[in-house]
Amino acid sequence: DDHAEVIASNSHHHAEDGETPFHANDFVTLQVGCLKVGFFGMSSPPWNELDEPIYQSPIPDFVQEIRMNWHWEQIARGAVDQYRDQVDVLVMLSHLGAGTDKDILRSFPEIDIALGGHTHGGTDFTQLSSGNVALQPFFFAEGLSDLTITYSLQDQSITNADVDHVEVLELRETDLEVEQFITDIMTEHAGEAYTETALVESPPSKTSLAQLAAKAALYHHGADVALLNPALVVKPWFQGSVNQTHFVRAYPVERQPSDTPGFNAFYQVMVSRADFDTMRAAQPDWIVETRDVLPTGTVSVVLQKGAAWNMPRFFNNLEQADYTFLSEVWESLDAYARHRTTLCLY
Repeated sequence: DDHAEVIASNSHHHAEDGETPFHANDFVTLQVGCLKVGFFGMSSPPWNELDEPIYQSPIPDFVQEIRMNWHWEQIARGAVDQYRDQVDVLVMLSHLGAGTDKDILRSFPEIDIALGGHTHGGTDFTQLSSGNVALQPFFFAEGLSDLTITYSLQDQSITNADVDHVEVLELRETDLEVEQFITDIMTEHAGEAYTETALVESPPSKTSLAQLAAKAALYHHGADVALLNPALVVKPWFQGSVNQTHFVRAYPVERQPSDTPGFNAFYQVMVSRADFDTMRAAQPDWIVETRDVLPTGTVSVVLQKGAAWNMPRFFNNLEQADYTFLSEVWESLDAYARHRTTLCLY
């Protein structure tokens, strides 16, 4: 990276011949004023297609070419033993969660600060009895946390720590260079993210939004029926103008497992009419949307990823069928919204 050092202390890239290596660092030292600050960083285990963390042994790697070490305390011990006497302040960058961060700080008071992530429970700032600090900022980049520490050069320790949590919507000044850099990225990869796609007549509930997603699936993919779990809707939108960003917030794209479509993604399975009736009966609270009269033979069904990959679990031990990726939910909502707008419909 031209602007930053990338740290991955519990990851190791195994590059194939001719492949560009992933130049991450186990440890980085930066000079900050009079202080030499050392950094190491660790990430949490992967999550599965059901949006569940995978902790059972052996914990898999995220992707085949990056080998992971899930023994976080061993890595912390190595950082302390090898680097503590070389720096004034030792910082752990973490995606382990607030609880694990504090456990590691209690076990290793030599680590001065844990700058964390992964716990989606709001901000968290704790200074432990040993003086070291654990900090979790806002998640989804909805804010920043400005940490100020007072450090004693004589005692080589943090004597005081304070934090100011600032929501992004409260920021009134931006760095023009960074703002333009972000704008260029958005223009290249998501040029219509904030372009009005449709108008909403009334704010939807999670159930009615899932119903809309089911209609969108049938329009976009031409399947016979969509069977969707309304509990997977994350953030319904409001009345008025909507765009692609609203659709993504309703159905976020979390690529779980890594390097696969999001856990909300639409998949198609082909089943018999009798098997579909079993599926429908197994999930009476799910949304069902059909195109016309269902065929008596093979039925094409749109499911979301978790159900498509785990049919026996969701549908009373029904035999697993082959599944085919169709699209992310937001893509189908976008296509359906544009279609209805051309017809002058909400």
